[in-house]
Amino acid sequence: MLGVAHGAVPRAVKYVCPCPAGQYDGFRIRPRRPAAGHPCDSAPSIPSRHGPVNRPPGVHVKPLTIEHLDEILEYWREAHPLHPMDAGLLRERLFESGRSDPELILAARDDGGRLVGMVRGDYPGGLAADAAGVRWLGVAPDWAEKGVETTLLDALVERLTRRGACKIYMLASPPYYLRPGVDTRETGLIATLLRLGWEHERTVFNMTVELARWAMPGPDRIFGQDRSGYEVRRAMPTDEPPLSDLILRHWTRNWLEECRLAFRHDPIKLFVATLGEEIVGFVAHEVNQCLGSYGPTGVAPFHRGTGLGRRLLWASLGELKRLGRPVCEIGWVGPVAFYHRACGATLGPVYWVLKKDVVPEG
Repeated sequence: MLGVAHGAVPRAVKYVCPCPAGQYDGFRIRPRRPAAGHPCDSAPSIPSRHGPVNRPPGVHVKPLTIEHLDEILEYWREAHPLHPMDAGLLRERLFESGRSDPELILAARDDGGRLVGMVRGDYPGGLAADAAGVRWLGVAPDWAEKGVETTLLDALVERLTRRGACKIYMLASPPYYLRPGVDTRETGLIATLLRLGWEHERTVFNMTVELARWAMPGPDRIFGQDRSGYEVRRAMPTDEPPLSDLILRHWTRNWLEECRLAFRHDPIKLFVATLGEEIVGFVAHEVNQCLGSYGPTGVAPFHRGTGLGRRLLWASLGELKRLGRPVCEIGWVGPVAFYHRACGATLGPVYWVLKKDVVPEG
């Protein structure tokens, strides 16, 4: 239970005691009268930004840098098997893409120096103009729900509020997002965040394709020109400027940034649909989420209904299958029926988008 030290309480600081003397909402304290004679009157209070879980013994918050990449990969494989990554993607997602700020990526280490958790933040970031984002929060299985999550969030939120953040989104932090929200299979993490004052804003979901079971259509149904003159092919470096113009006309800057990332790979992680010299559609893969991720993708409005969306989907799935990915995750899905018909995709995993209002320092 939460409590407050009696007397004046600074607005942006929370005090923890063992009695139900107060309620915590964001960074505001609403005190209630404690039970008569409760020992909290003389109990020392401990400052915390998030909740009743104080820093667990033997855990230390340290900077995390690209020099720790091999260690991060080893930790990741143990701690996050539902979200497979390789060293290249971890380098991109954590250190090179987006608004990489070295002060916003932190490690939790035990007394022996072992990496037992990590957090990465973005500011600005998240899903609103004045928001920050938690790009990643994770803890090793043997340290889960023992206060490490709170310790990392305390340190990150302090840094984000110093930068002026008024709202923070958990994991839903495009572009190059690592997850569209908190995976509902991680119920313990969701329970911890709710207890710490995070609010459920909405539920989103991916769709999954079992690539080992998926039968790729013949190349003649995907690539080359059809009778209407439409062609699907892998993107070339010279396609980046016209594709950027297309995306800015019809979609979002976040999609533009993710597609630009695709052009930094060899081979380019993007296929385009063309009509003559004009690019009219596109699909990228592994520019957000994890190994085997699909999207963003789109076909210009005038050219929809021509089968290009299906051909682009098949081209991307075929490439992921060639790379040996066991599954494909289609991220942040809208048209469920289309994906189920086109490739047998099934619903799931499911994610909670959580947010928290905070008071910026100053």
